[in-house]
Amino acid sequence: MSNLRLATRSDPPSLEALSRWAEVERWFGERGDEAVPTEAGPELWSDRDWWLVADPTGGTRCIDTLSALMDALPDGPSEAAFRRAWWSMSDNSLVLNALLDRGLCRVFHGHPLTLSGRDAAAQRARFAAWALAVRQGLPFPPELVPPLVPLRGAWPDRLSLVGGNLGALERLAQTPWRPRPRGRVLLIESLSAPASQAAARVQAVVEDPWWSDAAGVVLGRFTAADRDAPGWVEGCLSLLPPDLPVARWPLVGHGSDGWTVPLGEELSFH
Repeated sequence: MSNLRLATRSDPPSLEALSRWAEVERWFGERGDEAVPTEAGPELWSDRDWWLVADPTGGTRCIDTLSALMDALPDGPSEAAFRRAWWSMSDNSLVLNALLDRGLCRVFHGHPLTLSGRDAAAQRARFAAWALAVRQGLPFPPELVPPLVPLRGAWPDRLSLVGGNLGALERLAQTPWRPRPRGRVLLIESLSAPASQAAARVQAVVEDPWWSDAAGVVLGRFTAADRDAPGWVEGCLSLLPPDLPVARWPLVGHGSDGWTVPLGEELSFH
């Protein structure tokens, strides 16, 4: 049975991405899965066979996916919501956050292309574990939650996340589809934000009144800023409210070793 779907309305993939995705599709086939091209229209939600939508490209055109998705959503929650997931990252954080609180599927922040490349073996083992949990309607495996590094404030053993890519969060403010932030922790990561801009851009997102009820901020991997000036985080702390808990999550973000994490559901940290 074909039980994966591929959202096709993001940016056209590069030749390298196409080659890596072809490798991933071959591996899916070995598992008995098939990635079927689809769009985020009504037919997706009337299709009862899929358990995962994976978009390996991300990119700025995900706003098209978002518009099509929101125009096509059913009126109420799905009975199969906890046995389905939408898996992507980068600018697709727009899509992930729009799905939160609508009870249609689980949302996973991570990159499908990590299933190929130098970390493929470890990523495939993690995928197999969380994929089984999704298909069985079970909670996200706690052993697959990467270590959190508190920087200040008190951090609970259990928490729920919203957010994702910095640029997508900035664009999300221009839409009516932001998720409920109360009691959740705001995750922010970025591939290309330079160190000279990263702290101020994080501050601007956090100071948006929409996120005033967030329980804290987790800074995931900032690929360019961390590489060029790791001290940008100290500058960021000086700009954020002093009573706001802040932590780092270095294994969450872009890169072949980036771990997949769910948004909107309670996670256990050990």
